[in-house]
Amino acid sequence: MIEAALEALMDTEGVDALLLVEKDGFVVFQHGEIEANMQRTEALRWLALAEMVEDGAMTTVVMERGYVLLKPTEKRLLIVVCQRTVNLGAVRKRLKEFQWSKQDSAT
Repeated sequence: MIEAALEALMDTEGVDALLLVEKDGFVVFQHGEIEANMQRTEALRWLALAEMVEDGAMTTVVMERGYVLLKPTEKRLLIVVCQRTVNLGAVRKRLKEFQWSKQDSAT
């Protein structure tokens, strides 16, 4: 069900990886290439950053090789790793259109 809900994001050109992470760092869903040993460490860093901003606010982090978008849900954090060439507007629009509360309670 998570995969179907995130299909539009996964199909977006320039999106390299998606992680849906519990507040304790447990990875619920992964799509794309992310090293296994890096998953939890990076996820915990992104969770800490997401907690510093206003509740529910989407955060965009500019990295050397691309972008990381953080979108908190009621129970989880969606982490979207993108290339430099991605259309950030398209990714943000898809994140805003997603029905977060229904997906969070269904999984």
